[in-house]
Parts: sequence; structure tokens; C-alpha cells
Amino acid sequence: MKKYKKIICTIILIIMLIIFGLLLKKVDANSQQDDILFFKLFGSSSTSTSNVNNEIVFDMSNKNKDTKNINLLETVNTQFLVQEKIAPGSEGNFSIKIVDNEKYEEAKNYNITFKSKNAKPQNLYFYLNDNEDEKYATLEEMQNVIEQKLNNKKQKEIIINWKWEYNNSNEGNKQDTADGMKIKEYNFDIDIAA
Repeated sequence: MKKYKKIICTIILIIMLIIFGLLLKKVDANSQQDDILFFKLFGSSSTSTSNVNNEIVFDMSNKNKDTKNINLLETVNTQFLVQEKIAPGSEGNFSIKIVDNEKYEEAKNYNITFKSKNAKPQNLYFYLNDNEDEKYATLEEMQNVIEQKLNNKKQKEIIINWKWEYNNSNEGNKQDTADGMKIKEYNFDIDIAA
């Protein structure tokens, strides 16, 4: 009888060790996925922002005004996309290109207007042509600079980069968390008028 009790206790102990080992393996796999997600979000990127993710073409031939609705999610650099949302550490870009096949004696001037459709994250900034030194808090803030560049006879394309800066401060973290909870995407209109 004692012999059977020893065998049963040994079998139960082996089963418990197997279950414990499987649980440890599962916890370790989850923590590795969390590490991958963290490095994907906040790791440095060697990708140049000169690769434009989305080209927005305005064909102004035979018309004086055109409007396009843009979803910033469609312009994100996909290595920073998390669960189909923009998040702190996300970045991307798009280009605005004006095509006009009509012949004019004088250069055509273009007015550009940005209209935000919803609130953008507070730590998301825009900048022109890889120049992170001149960042703008809103697209509306940068529209005069873009207009001047577009009305230069030689230049009819502008590249706008954006970045949701990851903020290490306590207040910045709270703001990023609040913005991340309420925003899935940021939408805006671009109006071009000749």
C-alpha cells in the first residue's frame, strides 16, 4: 500500500512540474511579445523620411479648386503602426503635388488651406522636407510657409513629415496616454485654389 502511495505521489508531482513548466513558457512568450512591441514603438529607425508614404495629387487642369480628405493613418510609416492606430513614437509623411497641364503666360498662384476634422494628439508635430528644426504644432500653422513654396514657379510638390514625439516627462506621458485613448486616427481636408 505504501508503495502505491509513493508511485501516485511521484506521478502527481511529475504532472505538477509539467504544468508549471508550461505556464512559465507561456509567461515568457508573452513578455517577449511585449518587448518586441516596445522596441517597435520606441526603437530608433534607420529609415529615411524621404520615402513618401502617400502622394496626394491635385489635378488643377481646367479647374480652380480641389479638396481632398486625408486620414493621417494612411500616411504612417508601417513599422510604427500599432493595432491600426497612430501612437506615441509613430511617424510618417505625405506629399502634396499639383499637376496643371494648361499653358499660362504667367505663373499660377495657389492658395492652400488645411481644415482639421478632429483633434490631433498634442505631441504630434509637422515639418517640411526632413527639416525637424522647424516644426509646427498644426497644419494650419504651416500653411503660409507651404503656400510660399508652392507659388515658387519651379516647385509644385511639397513633402510634409509628421511625428508623434514620445515624451518622457510625467506630464507628457499623461498627455500621450490621454490622446492615445481618445484618438484612432486624425483626419483633415486640404483645399487648393488657383
